[in-house]
Amino acid sequence: MKNSTLYIGGGMRKHLVLSLIPLIDGFCKKKKIKTIIFEKKINNKTISDNIYKNLKSKYRVKYLDQINISKFKTIKYIFHFISFLIIFLLSFFFKKSYLLKKNVKWEFKQALHCYWDTSIINNKFKLDEVELKSRIITCLQISRKLLDYISLRINGINYAFLGHFVYSERFLFTMLRSKNVKTYRYNGCILIQQERNFDRDSKFIDKKLYNKSFKIFSKRKIDNYWQDLKRGYSKNEEVNFAAKIKSKNKKYKLLNANVIMLHIFKDSSFDNIDVKRIFPDYYTWVLETLKIIRDSNETWILRKHPSSDRWGENQKKIINDMLKNVFGEKKPKNILFEENFRSNMEQFKLSKRIITYSGSSHLEAACFGSKPIVISDVVLTQYSKNLVFKPKTYEEYRELLLSRNKKHFSLKKKETNMPKRILFLLHNFLDLSEDTGCSFVFRGDPKHKFASVLKKVKKKIKLNNKYLYDLGYNLGNFYKQAINKKYFNKMLNEKN
Repeated sequence: MKNSTLYIGGGMRKHLVLSLIPLIDGFCKKKKIKTIIFEKKINNKTISDNIYKNLKSKYRVKYLDQINISKFKTIKYIFHFISFLIIFLLSFFFKKSYLLKKNVKWEFKQALHCYWDTSIINNKFKLDEVELKSRIITCLQISRKLLDYISLRINGINYAFLGHFVYSERFLFTMLRSKNVKTYRYNGCILIQQERNFDRDSKFIDKKLYNKSFKIFSKRKIDNYWQDLKRGYSKNEEVNFAAKIKSKNKKYKLLNANVIMLHIFKDSSFDNIDVKRIFPDYYTWVLETLKIIRDSNETWILRKHPSSDRWGENQKKIINDMLKNVFGEKKPKNILFEENFRSNMEQFKLSKRIITYSGSSHLEAACFGSKPIVISDVVLTQYSKNLVFKPKTYEEYRELLLSRNKKHFSLKKKETNMPKRILFLLHNFLDLSEDTGCSFVFRGDPKHKFASVLKKVKKKIKLNNKYLYDLGYNLGNFYKQAINKKYFNKMLNEKN
């Protein structure tokens, strides 16, 4: 394809952008791409890197933020202002219930999720309605994404690598793929090709790769990794942190407790928009769950998300406010907020049932033989609906929460093989962290954490430059996602 253009953006952090450079070199070579547009100008420390200089010598490099202010500056400001006014006026017609409407066009449904998602992250206090200041900021951000989209279309965009597609980035993502721009998501050290009419989040596994994994990884290897993971020695930083939490309070050594695995409330629940889910977002899910379990005399634990502090979110306060909303001043003794007083692994062993909106804890619970309850689509629902409960109605969800039959939530030992294999593949087969040096960083992390990761990335991409180039060259040719260095050549040779 002549004069093809690649866009690198979607709120991608600079260490992720740097780790992509050898990969996009190979990708551009294969796709005959001549122009690369970065969302923001890369800082001087990154520009001085030889790998980046090599890229710039091969391709025409532009920056979206400079494109937007270069030509026709006055016209762009006027367009931005007019589009803001239109979106702002339309926002007053929005209702959260629209997120669950079935008879809504896919592109419009994404735009609705974009507005709500962005509003909540911009809110200062509330999680259940849009504050005025947040409404203004949100509409400005969405209208800016519309301007970005127009600029990219004018520059002949054909391909895009996005850091994420939530908050206001969802609007740009929606517009790009509606025009058949080939998009890839690169976040959480996972690189996945996207489709036009549905989402793939970071827990997706190409079924062709899953099936071929049986020729590469024995059951013994999978089981050994599971034993390491339970001790907190996995390839996933968040899993290790949650697994190594030590028990601090005998009060919480409770058998047959029911555990609600909290998500970070301001973190987006729309990484994968499930049009058939029964609750619109995290907050509504927890609130409605509390209303249901007030009719239960069993023990319920609302478990704090292990990364909420790094996000800067006070989950104890949020839950206390919600409990007060549902129960008034008299809080029930059988519903407890747990501030990580024991590890996830210990929690799963003791629990009667595990409930999560869409978290990876559903996989870990299934590995322990507990059939989890989820609200939105997860990787297990894509592979076997017999291994997870995903209620289709509020009434079905209520019945699941109030059921007293413990065996109803148990999996047979043989049924734990699939979730163990999926967890292994996500951590050891598809994760690129060891090859790129990337790791999880959160908005609340100190600056030295970001600097340390960036330094590590520079070393790793020099060491693994050829592999990353080859990965980019072959991306999307045979599988829907990237494979790490250890198994890349093996899978490439077995592609047929």
